[in-house]
Amino acid sequence: MSHIAEIELEIKSLSALSRAAKRIGMKFVKGQKTFKWYGHTPGQCEHALTIPNNDNAYEVGVKKKGSAHELLWDDFDPELRRVVGRNGGLLKQAYGAEQTKEAAANMGLAVWESVDNETGKITLTLQESGGATLW
Repeated sequence: MSHIAEIELEIKSLSALSRAAKRIGMKFVKGQKTFKWYGHTPGQCEHALTIPNNDNAYEVGVKKKGSAHELLWDDFDPELRRVVGRNGGLLKQAYGAEQTKEAAANMGLAVWESVDNETGKITLTLQESGGATLW
């Protein structure tokens, strides 16, 4: 029985994914061709997200899918599940914030970020150079 599942998130920016991984305590390993999971043979991928200093932890595989990338993982490992979040929720939120900041910078917008320490909720405020708050 396979434990590998897809984290429902379309990755269009590997640089934003790398920053998101770092944000939640993981490392983006460019060019890593396999990822650890429950199976006897490693999963196939182009890159991976690993938990630093934990050689026994499962990993997230980053695999090309069309014009983007998909994330594959085995949430059976409690340590990986803790770091990535339920259904990949912490990674999804971190990637969303990093992707938004990257897109805003490409449009010449300033970005302010705040994080609610109690809930972990990330709030981004975008502003034009003239000072008008957009979002």
